[in-house]
Amino acid sequence: MILKETGVTTFAFSNYWSILYKLLTERNTMTSILIIDDDKLLRTMGKDMLTTKGYEVFTAENGEQGVTVLKSHDVGTVLLDLVLERESGLDLIPEIKATSPGSKIIMLTSDSSSESMERARELGASDYITKPVTVNKLLGLLDS
Repeated sequence: MILKETGVTTFAFSNYWSILYKLLTERNTMTSILIIDDDKLLRTMGKDMLTTKGYEVFTAENGEQGVTVLKSHDVGTVLLDLVLERESGLDLIPEIKATSPGSKIIMLTSDSSSESMERARELGASDYITKPVTVNKLLGLLDS
């Protein structure tokens, strides 16, 4: 499904994971992904789509579960929601980096404030994607 917003084509939720798949494959990341998000539907859809594309996908609904996964599996990319039910994704970045220093962290959120984006990068996130993802944002990430 595609939505039109003031002349900018925006991919809706159903295409969200396809866009992330392109981002991950273009960046040549490892094939193991951890999705940390308190939204069960988002975790399930993301895991299903990325698994069909050949990725090994782990999911966690909070930071504690995510760190447990990182301690027992070699994860190339962590898709981390900024706002979790019991914690902030920003607060988890240092623990993720300490537990799995080689993992790339991509923040996922509806919050597009520049302060949040800047803070995520300062803490070690490599990318920051707002929901829904616009074509221009995706191309900018792929070209960088």
